[in-house]
Amino acid sequence: MSQQDPRPFVSGITYWPRRKGLRWWEAFDRSEVCDELAHIAALGFQSVRFGLRWEDFQPTSGKVNTYAFRAFEQALDAANEVKLQVVVTLFPLTLQGGMHIPDWVSWPNPIHELQQLRRFGKPVTVSPATLSPVIYKWGYHYTPSQDIFGDAAIRDAQTYFLHELVGYFGSHPDILAWQLGEGLEYLRKPDTIETVRQWYTVIVTTIREYSRIPIWGTTSIRGLTLQVGPRPEYLAELCDAVALSLDQGMLLREKALDPVAVLFLHHLTTTLAGTFVHIVGLGQATKPDHTGSWERDVAFGQSLNAYLSTYEEQAHYIDYVLSELQRVGAPGVWLSDYADYTEDVQRIPSLDKTIYARTRGLIDQKGNEKPLASTVKTFIASEPQTCEITSTSFLDIDVERYWYNPQAEFKRLWQVFQNEH
Repeated sequence: MSQQDPRPFVSGITYWPRRKGLRWWEAFDRSEVCDELAHIAALGFQSVRFGLRWEDFQPTSGKVNTYAFRAFEQALDAANEVKLQVVVTLFPLTLQGGMHIPDWVSWPNPIHELQQLRRFGKPVTVSPATLSPVIYKWGYHYTPSQDIFGDAAIRDAQTYFLHELVGYFGSHPDILAWQLGEGLEYLRKPDTIETVRQWYTVIVTTIREYSRIPIWGTTSIRGLTLQVGPRPEYLAELCDAVALSLDQGMLLREKALDPVAVLFLHHLTTTLAGTFVHIVGLGQATKPDHTGSWERDVAFGQSLNAYLSTYEEQAHYIDYVLSELQRVGAPGVWLSDYADYTEDVQRIPSLDKTIYARTRGLIDQKGNEKPLASTVKTFIASEPQTCEITSTSFLDIDVERYWYNPQAEFKRLWQVFQNEH
């Protein structure tokens, strides 16, 4: 395991505009973006995370959306003006409690399919009974989906997109990292470990044709409990760094506001990767009436119980988790949302069904700061803003035993970790 390895600690946040949400790329408002990014910078954040919603940027397998490309360029320029670096999330599927994919991934064009059949053979599809509803054209659909990891035609379309996007933006000075693969394993369980490795190998190789910017491979709770992954150790081997998405972290909680769950996920992923792990999507939903409560909710088509906290509870929880993650060696943490979304945005899939994803911001629906804003500002301004990876960043586990039965080992280690903390 790694010895002491001090490095800068990065405080970041995921950015979707308060009045646009996921639809900002199709209704881009430069003035709004500039104002909100300036506010983020004023709070002390060093980085923002932009999710390039796949359907917005690649509406068909053989075409990119030049309007979205121009909007992305303006967003990068706006971030540069206030000295914010940008983590660019490529092909994100799990967004705000829903599975967002292009329609051509779920229901291919017959003519295109005939063309692809000649090149790649029969596509791999998922039975509607085996997956959650997917979102495209801003509606819910229970249609078969192609295999993102294993389908050669999909991979060919993705490499085309990367040639266009990374070919143009690959040397942009404001891009901190390319983040890959957020939520792909939720659409369909990968067939084999080799399928995942091959996908990452092709995608990483394509990006590196045009860019020397670091590449992050991403895993999740689901990836940590599947034998096929994405396994953190393989992501560490194929990419420059590993990221852990916490958007599903709330599903691990057995009690409200439990920071131990996040620390366990960090320690487990770091141990399996054998190196430092970036944390993305840390958040806590709130209620404006100053009372916390459990609510019946839906995420990715699955029912769950979500705790909505008071504003004060949110601030205390995030502050504590940030401090602990910094203490145990996480090199950077990106919060889940800049803002709570307006009523109009909350009626858009997937926020129309997923309650907890509506109110995780550090400003409320009206644009006023919550207590979390000043809490985070104080945290960022405090010293030292470095992290130091030591032996306490890792769990004492047998990695080979873990992957023999990851679901059972995950549950066992979680119980042990709770008992010790």
